[in-house]
Amino acid sequence: MPPLPVHQVRHTVVRYSTFSDLKNNINKFTNRFESHRWILMLAMSVNFSLVDKRRRGTESRKMREEKRSRQRTREDERRRQRKSEDVVGRRETIKNKNKNRKS
Repeated sequence: MPPLPVHQVRHTVVRYSTFSDLKNNINKFTNRFESHRWILMLAMSVNFSLVDKRRRGTESRKMREEKRSRQRTREDERRRQRKSEDVVGRRETIKNKNKNRKS
């Protein structure tokens, strides 16, 4: 396979989970584009980002939103409970006041 033209090599962007993955892939590429090895190394240094597979942009955004919504529901439940407790507490204090008034 003939080496790719420089502009195509430059836009080869791939994500790796570990540094060894990246190294292995560089080796694979360099065997294929022997004559373009130095261009490829340059392209790698600019464009190949080591990205943790657990933290991809979109996934992490989704996860963050899910976490936020879960937290919101939890807070809402707490608020509701507090409100109902307050209402019950108020009723009891009113009852007690009325009892005191009667006696």
